[in-house]
Amino acid sequence: MKSNFKKSLLVAMLCSGQAMAQQTINQVLTLRSNQANSTEVIMYKTDDVNFYSLFSNSSGFGLYNSNTNKNILYADINDRIGIGTQTPLAKLHVNGVIRAMHSVAEDNSGDFENESSSGYGLFSRGGGGAPNLYSFKIENYNGVPVMLADGNSNVGIGTLTPKEKLSVNGKIRAKEIKVELANWPDYVFEEGYQNQSLAEIEQFIKQNKHLPGVPTAKQVEQEGVELGEMNKVLLKKIEELTLHLIEKEKKLDQFNTDLKKRDEAIEALISRIEKLEKVNK
Repeated sequence: MKSNFKKSLLVAMLCSGQAMAQQTINQVLTLRSNQANSTEVIMYKTDDVNFYSLFSNSSGFGLYNSNTNKNILYADINDRIGIGTQTPLAKLHVNGVIRAMHSVAEDNSGDFENESSSGYGLFSRGGGGAPNLYSFKIENYNGVPVMLADGNSNVGIGTLTPKEKLSVNGKIRAKEIKVELANWPDYVFEEGYQNQSLAEIEQFIKQNKHLPGVPTAKQVEQEGVELGEMNKVLLKKIEELTLHLIEKEKKLDQFNTDLKKRDEAIEALISRIEKLEKVNK
């Protein structure tokens, strides 16, 4: 009964409009509806449970699925195509998940290319503030993470749980790395800076087995090293050591001066003794 009704509906649609098949060079089939709002072609299987319809209206042309009660595809009058939406906002607007793949046996590579003279080359939005909701994620064929951006705006390479703006689980090779820092330790050379004595440093080392202000081996193993801060610490130690060397050099110069004066005094004394010995002879 339902089948006969739908068939009758289709015939009625075709008859109520004007169906013209013109045998021309272009082989054109024209469907024209008397209805002002739309033209529609319905397609269904013999069970009549679900059907698809091609339709056109004043806004565009689409393909409708009765099973989901949604439009599968829609092309509007501005040459924009929507998949899963009847209001496309771009040349191709997809409301849903996109998946493209090639067979491994075909030895083909997936290709995505986007070129823009103005605006974004690639734009991705997502996450919503949750770390495990990624706005961008790339995996290798085995599902191992290659690169991602999480909901906290942290980027991870080789890790699913980036803790910083950039977390890398692996080695990095670069020709240059620039770290911007404040409070560079030139204050060591200011007047009034209290530099620890070598005796105090020696005592600290005996008790703690590392230099003052330098993280321990356990801390480095558990927390890693902040390169910028570590450079500041090492430079501070170099500057403090330089002050110690300058101080030691001054003391050594003074010692050499005093030693020279002592030698000169001894030589003068020896000369006087020799003169006295000659007089007594």
